[in-house]
Amino acid sequence: MERELPYSLEAEQCVLGSIILEPTLISMASKRINTDVFYKEVHKIIFENMIELHKEGKKADLISVVDKLKSNEYLDKIGGMSYITGLQTIVPSVTSINYYIDMLIDKRARRASISVLDELYDKMYSGELESLRSGVESLKNVLTNNKSTKELYTDAADIKKRDTANDFLDTGIASLNKILGGGIAFSTLNIITGSPGSGKSTLLNQIIAKSIKDNQKCFLYSGELRNDRLMAWFKRTVANANHIIQKTNKNGDRYYDISDYSWDIISNWVRGKFKIFNKDAAATKDSLLSVIENLIVHENYKLFILDNLMTIDIGDSDRQYQNQKQLCIALKSLVDKYGVSIILVAHPKKVKEGVKATMYDISGASEIVNLADNIFRMERKSSIGNDGEENNLSKIEIQKNRWGGIVDRAITLQFDDYRKRFYQTEAELNIDYGYDTNKKFEQVDVGDIPF
Repeated sequence: MERELPYSLEAEQCVLGSIILEPTLISMASKRINTDVFYKEVHKIIFENMIELHKEGKKADLISVVDKLKSNEYLDKIGGMSYITGLQTIVPSVTSINYYIDMLIDKRARRASISVLDELYDKMYSGELESLRSGVESLKNVLTNNKSTKELYTDAADIKKRDTANDFLDTGIASLNKILGGGIAFSTLNIITGSPGSGKSTLLNQIIAKSIKDNQKCFLYSGELRNDRLMAWFKRTVANANHIIQKTNKNGDRYYDISDYSWDIISNWVRGKFKIFNKDAAATKDSLLSVIENLIVHENYKLFILDNLMTIDIGDSDRQYQNQKQLCIALKSLVDKYGVSIILVAHPKKVKEGVKATMYDISGASEIVNLADNIFRMERKSSIGNDGEENNLSKIEIQKNRWGGIVDRAITLQFDDYRKRFYQTEAELNIDYGYDTNKKFEQVDVGDIPF
């Protein structure tokens, strides 16, 4: 026997009757609900006509509602004047309207959930797994957005003080940590932007390595590098100097790379602490959000890096900016809910020569800037010194810092091409991330090291 979908006839009637008795309630009701909370078609029609009156600046009282229904040729379809009049008689008190609205929201959520579950049931037999994940995400969104009035606020006196002792992610750059008041704060959405080659990926490699050294688990999505190339670059940044060896390619050219020994022990060092998004999987908004929340809940991951926004499949290109906005809202929700840190790489807009770039010069939806807690811009400049050596300098500018209020501050970093590291001090250049507990040395041709 087929079961009837959840609804409450009395709650629907009481909401409409309350508005007729107290027409000013339409302003509040229109902000909380729309016609889809009503199950009965006649109630959808009545509420829609009430909304029309409200938009026209007219009261939704008995006479006006009846007149509007009559002019739209709906009065007979909804049961005539007697049905509209009868709505007033069943209302216990107009002050209870929010209670009845909560009931309608709950019933709508149940109907929507049943609909999603029915679709999932069918897809279990023939649908793609990705569509199943999307359906599960839709179900979660339905249940998450089903909020009663009492769930929309909390008493300020009940908010507990947080222990902030471990609230910062060490970037590995002491001066940057100092400006930020301790490092990149957890519970933040962070944007790193900068032109290609400015050093964003290298800085992120160092942040990941320092986090793993500090026993924090990290996740990385890279939309530009193959996973093997990504790990080769990461491990070169991590490797100690004694594990960087000289090799010769098939053309007889010499170059530097890490030893096979260090490759293996760095792999062991990151095992279970560093995960990378599978290149064989579609990097959609839903799949990335699912991975992030799964790693947070089940494996206690704390740092998530998405490199970069423009390579994420956000769906319909006609709604690109809207979808980017929804992705960033979802990311912001995750950092607030779980206290993690998310770093999103975004491409910069081109600025005119001589014009200083601002935090608004980021490609994509404008809301990205508003949602971000921190925005960092990287610039890199190379020059030839008096000694004929190339000087590689990079600047990290803090364009937004929501909690510390630090803006338009910048630090300058040196880049060592041999170590593939940014640094300001010798200690930062030569940091040992602790992957080699055996302290095994490799043979290095010291004379060729480009210091």
